[in-house]
Amino acid sequence: MPGTEEDLARIAADPSSPRRRDALRAMHRLPTLAPGTRAVIEAALDASDASIRAVALRLIGQHGLPPPRARDALRDPSPEVRIEALRMLAKHGPAGHDAARSAFHDSDAEVVVEALHRLTGALTVDEALPLLSKERDPRVVKAAVSAIQRVKAEPLAAPLFEVVRRLDTHNNWGALCTQISGGVAPREVREAALELLLSRIEGQAAPTGVSWLDVRRLESFVRASNAPESERASVVDALVRLTRHRDAFTRYDAAEVIRGLAVDHATRRFVLRDDVKEALVALAPDTAMPVRSTGTGGQSTAWSVGRMAEKALDALLS
Repeated sequence: MPGTEEDLARIAADPSSPRRRDALRAMHRLPTLAPGTRAVIEAALDASDASIRAVALRLIGQHGLPPPRARDALRDPSPEVRIEALRMLAKHGPAGHDAARSAFHDSDAEVVVEALHRLTGALTVDEALPLLSKERDPRVVKAAVSAIQRVKAEPLAAPLFEVVRRLDTHNNWGALCTQISGGVAPREVREAALELLLSRIEGQAAPTGVSWLDVRRLESFVRASNAPESERASVVDALVRLTRHRDAFTRYDAAEVIRGLAVDHATRRFVLRDDVKEALVALAPDTAMPVRSTGTGGQSTAWSVGRMAEKALDALLS
């Protein structure tokens, strides 16, 4: 909406104007605000239209104005307004974290999701556990998992495995694999997760290929410092089998994971095996350049399958 700051403020100050919300939205382009314009924005917090209240809060946050009645807005009847209040308070340090935590039991799942986004990296294990429950909305569970992606703690392992069984998504597996590779997942959780992952891989029929993510997840089990040698060896067995898969991308991915394990001194010994070397030697003449269709187009590799096998061999023999 065009107009000077004075024009926009006049329209936004009129509760009966059908263009009130548009005028407030147009204020986003203003580099600074006059005192009178600030007063108009704060008055809009009392508008009967929730979308106008939400825009007013957004403006207050954008222009770094003191957050008047921000905590009151967390109790606004409209989820849209409560979400904007969380976003605004997030810019005020600890107060933003306190506000986010107070929203964990909000009746609207999207408000809880927003609160969790504001606590990424700051969510504690004790706070996360109830949010992973099967009684919670799947959107809340997904956001809670994202907020603790890098947290390693034994109490998280079993709940995260249950989440993976209920909601099989990339983020959920990623958080579980963090527990496994970090050596904090109990034996029963780790074994059940490996069984589930191997059954997934075996169920992905050729020539479709195995998900790159599933191949990469196998690496977490080799890196699990609390896993017995036999279990880690069985994972390497699976990687060797995948080097013979019909799908070129799967063969490439398996060789790449073996290479990553070979260059790491902590895991090198697990792939330093004759059958691994033989599998890579057999793969070296493979000239296939993998291409995979994705939802956004296509995905291809920088090297052929054979070139990746050679790189893995170099890592093993160096």
